[in-house]
Amino acid sequence: MEEKFIVYYAGDRKGPFTIKELKQFKIQRYDLIWQENTSTWIEAHKVEALKSLFDDFLPAPRKENLPEVDKKSNVQQSQCR
Repeated sequence: MEEKFIVYYAGDRKGPFTIKELKQFKIQRYDLIWQENTSTWIEAHKVEALKSLFDDFLPAPRKENLPEVDKKSNVQQSQCR
């Protein structure tokens, strides 16, 4: 049997939903989720089975792509020119 999840949305509990249904429901990363065998609500992006729904979240920037920062003033050098 496919795992089902409850979503806390707009002040009410919705569901249960399958992962496919949650994708159609367009849950957000920080929506609260409850699943069987858990004792608490958890943010959707922290639920292992749901992480694939949020792969489009921006990845951490690469060091070589970060703007140069003046460490003394903490201001981007491009702003100072």
